[in-house]
Amino acid sequence: HFYPMHSSITIKLVAERTTGKVLGAQICGLGEAIKRVDVVATILKFGGTLEDLSNIDLGYAPPFSTAIDVLIHAANVLNNKRKGLVKAITAQGLYQELSEDTPLCILDVREEDEFTANPIKGEVVIKIPLGQLRERIAEVPKEEKLVTVCELGIRGYEAACLLNGAGYHARYLEGGMSIWTAFY
Repeated sequence: HFYPMHSSITIKLVAERTTGKVLGAQICGLGEAIKRVDVVATILKFGGTLEDLSNIDLGYAPPFSTAIDVLIHAANVLNNKRKGLVKAITAQGLYQELSEDTPLCILDVREEDEFTANPIKGEVVIKIPLGQLRERIAEVPKEEKLVTVCELGIRGYEAACLLNGAGYHARYLEGGMSIWTAFY
């Protein structure tokens, strides 16, 4: 975010549920997407798995990628979903649950300015920035159906993992508010 030429990319990975073998990917955006396509093509060529992809050591330079490359992060997320360590909900699924009046608690882990600029409405919306969640976890009701939300899905995923590790049953909104606002 502190480099003026940065840009987002979106990654969709596909893998076999039982083995974790990588079957394909869709990667698009104005960022360095082609680098990630090359890596996935190599994994496909050698019949690699999500574990293989997660353990690749890629070059790092702040103008081009984060310390943990987004492709490796995507592989870790998909592997955790495959293993049942974290559950996700799509924007369509969340919309359906909200329209059916399913009792639902939405935990918005964005910063206050993000929430104000693009609020999500629901019966129960609790705002706790991700950086404060460990200290304020007692404010999150345990008995509710819980969905964590952020702007892109990354912090929502991290919040769901943190909460599930603490005995909650949380899901995160895939793609975050960026996907939600594109459709609803």
